[in-house]
Amino acid sequence: MAPALRLFGFVAALLLAPRILAALESPEELLSMKMQTQLLAETTGTITGEGVCWHASWRADDFVQGARTTGDLAYLDGAVTYFDALIAKMHTSPDGGRGWVGPYIYDTSVLGDVHIGDAILINHMLAFALHVRQELLPSQRGRYEERAQAYIDLAEHVINKWQARGTWYESGHYGGYVSWNRFLTTDHMDAFEQREDVHNVGTSLPFNKQQSMGIMHLRLHRLTGDAEHLRKARLVFQYTRSRLSAFGDGFTWNYWEPFYPGDVASVDPPKLVHWVGTHPYRDYQQGEVSEFVEAFESGVVFSQADMERLVQTNLHMWNGDFDAPQWVNSDRQANVAAVAGWTPSDPAAHGYPRAAGALWHALTPFDDSLAQLAGTVADNTKYARRAGVVAEFFDWPVPEVTYLNLGCVLPPVVVAGASTYLVCKARAAGDLRIVLTDDKGQTELATIFTGPSPGGIDGIEGLTIQQWTANVEPGDYRVRWELSVGDHREHRDYRVTVD
Repeated sequence: MAPALRLFGFVAALLLAPRILAALESPEELLSMKMQTQLLAETTGTITGEGVCWHASWRADDFVQGARTTGDLAYLDGAVTYFDALIAKMHTSPDGGRGWVGPYIYDTSVLGDVHIGDAILINHMLAFALHVRQELLPSQRGRYEERAQAYIDLAEHVINKWQARGTWYESGHYGGYVSWNRFLTTDHMDAFEQREDVHNVGTSLPFNKQQSMGIMHLRLHRLTGDAEHLRKARLVFQYTRSRLSAFGDGFTWNYWEPFYPGDVASVDPPKLVHWVGTHPYRDYQQGEVSEFVEAFESGVVFSQADMERLVQTNLHMWNGDFDAPQWVNSDRQANVAAVAGWTPSDPAAHGYPRAAGALWHALTPFDDSLAQLAGTVADNTKYARRAGVVAEFFDWPVPEVTYLNLGCVLPPVVVAGASTYLVCKARAAGDLRIVLTDDKGQTELATIFTGPSPGGIDGIEGLTIQQWTANVEPGDYRVRWELSVGDHREHRDYRVTVD
């Protein structure tokens, strides 16, 4: 794992996990503590950057949670003071886009703003706006309404900034963001420079960053009613949902997966621009699950069956001991089943000790055992959603797999006669067959590939990448990967549309 990624993991881990409020400080104490955040106290001018945005995001949700829990509006006053101080540190780039510009976390020789830096701070401001408009009494809203609107306007500006910069990509059932390739330097702040040599430029964002942008779209829809925000939120979460794998009655999923053709580095040898696997640090999936739950509660993509499977996933990660709970990562059982004797690598080798899974706090309202572990009460065991929400779930086949922990078509909508990438990854070596089926997965139409598949759990090995030319009639189809490992056979499907 690269040094920059180790640093990012260390910083991000402080923030991705939802907090259960225990002994909350007074509004004054909370504000005093947050005003010492690095973004406000240890940077020069408006040059800040992603790293300090993660620190600034930590516990920023406590202002709204404090107001909700205690009814004390002084927490909202503190939120305004803190959020406005953060906004004052935004820099205006040469294209007019405002953001927390600073050293790029993967190459500190260049400066820029990034999607996640914007999202993790502005989402707290949108939570404030939602609380003001949907939870406060009309008599209480007056002095906060102006700031709520200012935060909404800022969020719209940021969404439009990334749209204008060409970082949004969509195809068929999904959409999301790709990292930008233009930067500033301390010597040249008046114009962007295109830098294809900087690490991770043009790479799609990992799931946690995509979903933070999706949450911004979702909250803006709830605040403004704008259908385009809802459409994009659905596309982001449909991307995640289409990549989940089932093992037993639980889910497994990866930290990052190839999202668009630009994520394929080469076909032969098969290589992607990023590693693929469940993140070894517990905090990532914990944060992602909280975003799954917010999407579910908002009627977007996820079904009750999905939430029930997530609950079972977290229960399987637990040793069953309420007094001395221990946790493993969500992919532990699948990895052991695929490779006998497998053990995870020592997290200390990656420079970060917090591995081995965690209680996913966002699921505690749904399950008594998880709630007991959190010291709370499960108050939503019926999986109710917010009143008035018209739920639109996402119909996608859930692959039940031990070995095939990745299978996707890039792009999933392809012009007849054009080519697309078929990408899969296996935890263990076996015999692979790739076929085209009808849109129901019931009738085989053509064999695309037959041959050996490599295997590996290290994030790099086990890849097979094929280019397939869509010389078929326009319509909806499935690509199916069939893998045989010894006596075990399994498959996973991915939907593709030929125009």
